[in-house]
Amino acid sequence: DRIVTVASEFEDHVVSDLQSRFDAFYHQALAQIEDRAAIRQQALIRHRNEKLSRLNAEIERREERARDYRRKGEEKKSRQVSNLVGAIRKKAIQLQEVTEQRLREIELERTVLPELSDVAALFLEVRPSRGAARSQE
Repeated sequence: DRIVTVASEFEDHVVSDLQSRFDAFYHQALAQIEDRAAIRQQALIRHRNEKLSRLNAEIERREERARDYRRKGEEKKSRQVSNLVGAIRKKAIQLQEVTEQRLREIELERTVLPELSDVAALFLEVRPSRGAARSQE
């Protein structure tokens, strides 16, 4: 009967306190993970957008140069510059692909697979009470 009472007290006070502490810790950890992922995601998108903007500006400049060469009748130079434009476009596509892959990785980092389990052990040392020991004598 005393064991049941002690176990009940343990469950009511100690386990519930530990559970609430763990829940607070868990939610704080989730918030930190989310914050880090959001910051990394924003930085990656900003970097991609800036890089794409520079690449697109370079493409426009080189396309204009290729048109100028074509107007002047310099086909070989026009083809060379046009080939360079194609390479820059491939670079932009690769940037998009790499960025999308990294964004997927960041999204996976947001997914926490909690191994939540209630683990508690109750160790009781059962000793006869002083009155019980005397009554047995």
